[in-house]
Amino acid sequence: MEQYLPFLNAFIFLVLASVHFYWAFGGRWAFDVAIPTDVNGRHLFRPNAVNTLMVAIGLLGFAAVNLVYAGWIYPEELAKEYIRFLMASIAFIFALRAMGDFRYIGFTKRRSHYRTSFGKRDTKLYSPLCLLLAFSHLFVLL
Repeated sequence: MEQYLPFLNAFIFLVLASVHFYWAFGGRWAFDVAIPTDVNGRHLFRPNAVNTLMVAIGLLGFAAVNLVYAGWIYPEELAKEYIRFLMASIAFIFALRAMGDFRYIGFTKRRSHYRTSFGKRDTKLYSPLCLLLAFSHLFVLL
């Protein structure tokens, strides 16, 4: 299990990274429902191509950390403690994302935001996926 769960995590991160690369290079599929909105449907921010590209590269980095942890990639002179720290950091990042900002995203979003297009997907897909990633990283570490 210790090798397969990081591989599954890496696969999820690679899929998410490809979607972000698609958006960074002009793709529009599912772009509008992936950005938080207020109750009037106005986007809270408009990510540009550079920011979206940075997120995609970060997700590739998360995938690489998981593959290193599972032993699928063997970088020279990279301490196991460093990789464990990175795995714990990924778990923390996704636990925070699942929890949310107490307003627009995550499980703590205000009731009025459950009805937005983003809010519905966030409740059913985005936040549970983040929680799954957080728990899977913690499970591997323990």
